[in-house]
Amino acid sequence: MTTVAPKRDVRDVFAQKLSHRIGEDRFRRYFGDRDAIEFGEGRVRVLAGSAFEAEVLSRRFGNAMREAARAGGSDGSDVEYEVRVRTATAPLPRTEATAAPTLAPPEERRPARRPRSTSSLRHSFEDFVVGSSNRLAHGATLRLAEEGAGCPLSPLFIHGACGTGKTHLIQSLAKKVKALRPGARVRYTTGEAFTNAFISAVRENRIAAFHAEHRKLDLLCIDDVHFLASKTATQAELLHTLDSLALGGSAIAMASDEHPSAFASFSRELVSRFVAGMVVGVDAPDPELRYELVTSFAARRGIMLDRAGAELIASRTGGAVRDLEGAVVRVEAVARLLENHRGGTVSRSTIRQALHLGASSGPARPARAELIIEACADRLGVDVADVLGRSRHRRVVAARSIAAILSRKLTTLSYPELAVKLGRPNHSSVVTACQRLQRRIDAGERLPLTPGEPGILYSDLVGEIETAIASRTR
Repeated sequence: MTTVAPKRDVRDVFAQKLSHRIGEDRFRRYFGDRDAIEFGEGRVRVLAGSAFEAEVLSRRFGNAMREAARAGGSDGSDVEYEVRVRTATAPLPRTEATAAPTLAPPEERRPARRPRSTSSLRHSFEDFVVGSSNRLAHGATLRLAEEGAGCPLSPLFIHGACGTGKTHLIQSLAKKVKALRPGARVRYTTGEAFTNAFISAVRENRIAAFHAEHRKLDLLCIDDVHFLASKTATQAELLHTLDSLALGGSAIAMASDEHPSAFASFSRELVSRFVAGMVVGVDAPDPELRYELVTSFAARRGIMLDRAGAELIASRTGGAVRDLEGAVVRVEAVARLLENHRGGTVSRSTIRQALHLGASSGPARPARAELIIEACADRLGVDVADVLGRSRHRRVVAARSIAAILSRKLTTLSYPELAVKLGRPNHSSVVTACQRLQRRIDAGERLPLTPGEPGILYSDLVGEIETAIASRTR
């Protein structure tokens, strides 16, 4: 008596062959479980949650499924795709193909995040430092916040290099609108969050809820729009979202690292929406703004910098605003650690140590002792002959001691060799000079250069001369 293999066995064979063909991980990701596959009358029926999902499955895995169907008892010519509503007993496969066939591979995705509420946003207009490089963008953003939906600048598109203040401006806009009009529907999100939310909405059949969340707003702010590059389906969704908001008179603001015209992987229709309103760039801060930013960051953190110290940080740090803020954080940490800082002005030597300027601004090659002695004499206004002689004048002794300690640091000379270079009778005098100067530096002592003035910290004086030597040896 001939027995007919149950359909479950045929389906198992099909599933095993398909899994082997496309890989177990992809099979689980795109087909979920074997209950999403049915056999009947020589045909294979694949269940899908939507027509779009069915089209994607057919295009991506049609050939593989036909080959697997032959192994399962079908001729492989007919693979049907049936759209069914998901039920608790027969869940349809979880597949990111349902969202967009051209999205990044699923393994590169992160879980969808809920957009941040305006109350949790970090930045505001009150702590934004305005300068020539960002004045136009700041003015446009503030005007959009004050005028709202009727502002002709919408959609506002802010572009600029990383760390120039784009996120600060767009978050400030969202907070300002909510503060001015508490009942306004405001949403701040990022390109990544928008993409992940859209994928989740399609996968979970919540697309109507997604539309309600993003198309029924008074203001939509999207940061890092460039994240949508090459994501065709998400770009199409954003295009319809922008059109819906514009039709309803809502305000729109976006930010990106590039000008819209530089987008190579965006649809022309979407780029045209980006440039339909105000497109404004944010440049890297100029020296004056860099100084103002350092001063502002220091004030917020409760540390005091004199002008020379603030300029040192501003001039020796990368061009991004985040770099400046990070430098101030490091200076604060080192000041509290080394100076037991309690509100006094942070010394330049501490700043140099915090920013590792001793190493980065040091000479490109070993300095000559003669150059070091000359630089010390020039800075303190004394003659080189006096430094090499027997004079005990305060500034001459200081120049001699600084020359000794810098020569030990910047040359390969031994103490006896330095004694010869400095005209000292023996190496012990050089050792003593270095030790005495180091104690003064550690104690925070100052060298009076002008009668009645408090003088300059020995640590700052050594740092200035070392910088001057570095500039001469490059």
